Amino acid sequence: MVMRESPQADREAIEAIEQAHAIDWHRIGISRGIRECRQCRSIRSYFRTEFNYGNGQRFHSPCACPECGTPGVEWVTPYEALHCTHCNRAGFKPVGFKLMD
Repeated sequence: MVMRESPQADREAIEAIEQAHAIDWHRIGISRGIRECRQCRSIRSYFRTEFNYGNGQRFHSPCACPECGTPGVEWVTPYEALHCTHCNRAGFKPVGFKLMD
């Protein structure tokens, strides 16, 4: 699941680590959520992977923005203030696990 859900950059990094170190696939932490780009202010879902390998080294996904590559931060913008990227209207509402305008 980790290799299928992770972004391409994370998959490449994990493959490089796996060639040099043994990875205990049963002890990998994964999480999903929403991040906000500090640069372009886009809101994106993310899939984060974290695990230890080697002698105390740690891998964790940077959750970079696919538009500009800036590492994302926790989403703090109120959903009512978000603007649709297609029509630029504000006023999103939570609907199940998605935000709809």
